[in-house]
Amino acid sequence: MLCTVPSGLKALSAGQPRRLNQNSFVAAKGVRRTALRCDASLHSGHVTIHHFGNCSESPAFGNFIEGMYHIMEVTRDHPQFQTVLLHEAIDDRDEEKTNPFSYATVSVYNDIEGGAPAYLGEYADLQVSLEFSIKQPHYQAVLKEVAVMPDGVDSPLSAGEASKTANTDLVCLAFYDTMWEGPEALRLAGELAAMGGVSSVALYKAEGGDFACSLRCEFADVLGEKADTFPAIDEAFSKIAASAQGLVHSGVYRVLFAVPKSGSPVGLVAAQLATDEANKRGINTDDFDGGATVVDNITKGL
Repeated sequence: MLCTVPSGLKALSAGQPRRLNQNSFVAAKGVRRTALRCDASLHSGHVTIHHFGNCSESPAFGNFIEGMYHIMEVTRDHPQFQTVLLHEAIDDRDEEKTNPFSYATVSVYNDIEGGAPAYLGEYADLQVSLEFSIKQPHYQAVLKEVAVMPDGVDSPLSAGEASKTANTDLVCLAFYDTMWEGPEALRLAGELAAMGGVSSVALYKAEGGDFACSLRCEFADVLGEKADTFPAIDEAFSKIAASAQGLVHSGVYRVLFAVPKSGSPVGLVAAQLATDEANKRGINTDDFDGGATVVDNITKGL
């Protein structure tokens, strides 16, 4: 199926980052039309997205992030699991990252037999771990990727691509309790893709769960301009996201790390990534707080 939406990013594809400034995030006027991918470029399996409305503590673990590590470890045991991405909100006003929706996970699966009912009803280990690892409210949904743009960009969560997402500088997420009609979805995706610096926009439709659909936008090469670009991206994305009916939450995130199907425990994966990043930036890891979580050290030290 071919869908068309306005976009000003035909020439900007994944792997072609560009330098941005604060004025880059306003959708271009008079942009031409380009294709919204609704074909084989989409991820063929399922995606689960979890938004956490309370990130202040964990009923069973020392803190929220330790509870998150446990949930991610259980998630990778699912037979169709591919990878899970941990997103952390970028908000300088919330240094402790305890505000609602400070964290979200995006998990990528092969096609789950039985779809959402099987995942939400029969995958008991995960549902139980969610109950005792984190405080409520918690929002989860099982979704299918239904559109990706701009033209020529394959799914950012397709096989071989999801692990690269961990290197994406910035990700915007929004979720809704309403799934719009086709024209509205195309309008929204088109406006987002017309923002400067967007490498991909993906729309996910829920088969079941606590919300109806989700938008995920990836930006490239902006971390180095945090003071100028983050507020501009946040403002522009929030305005566009809020223009559609049923918005529950939208925010600007970075992907802290990705966890594959097999390998080291989640905590060790995070620790190694934090150490590697610190070494790359010339930060002395001896200064890391031994009593803090790895994510705390990443946030405070980097």
